Amino acid sequence: IVEHTISFKTIWRILAVVAAIAFLWLVRDVIILLLMAVIISSAITPLVNWLEDFRVPRALGGLIVYLLIFGGLGLLLSVLVPPLAREMISLVGQLRDNPLFLNNSETISQFFDASQDVLQQLAVQLSQNGSSILCGFGTVAGGLASVVLTFVIAFYLTLEDEGIKGFLRAVIPQDKREQVFGAIERAQKTLGR
Repeated sequence: IVEHTISFKTIWRILAVVAAIAFLWLVRDVIILLLMAVIISSAITPLVNWLEDFRVPRALGGLIVYLLIFGGLGLLLSVLVPPLAREMISLVGQLRDNPLFLNNSETISQFFDASQDVLQQLAVQLSQNGSSILCGFGTVAGGLASVVLTFVIAFYLTLEDEGIKGFLRAVIPQDKREQVFGAIERAQKTLGR
């Protein structure tokens, strides 16, 4: 008869691996947030470095790049959204009296009347379930806070001259650092372009 025994050390290793996996699962949102911040910082760092070559302080360069990005997005939205909204209102106005193709007896205005009834019923259900509204608001606020936190972390990683490398130095073994840092520099150049 062959006797199989598992050593105490093996049991501890298995428990440590399971605990590490469980911990990573619990902090997966934080890990994703940090990875997104590293990616954003990698994309912005070459622009900040370029501004630094012209003797612009790193903090001011980072702020300029952020303002240009968010200003450009805001300008794009302010240019695109109003005409789209006007076109949608115009389309709804033109369709209001036209018959639907699915059933010739119904008109768009009847469809809107039915939609209004559905929306009123939805409003009644939402007022009865106020807690679900608060949960939804909490989810949206949490998501917005995560986005803001991601950009703040990315900003600080960008300001630190060796921000991403300093962050990864604590995680990556000594013998792999040169290879990883080379890949990071290539990725920063590519994302910056």
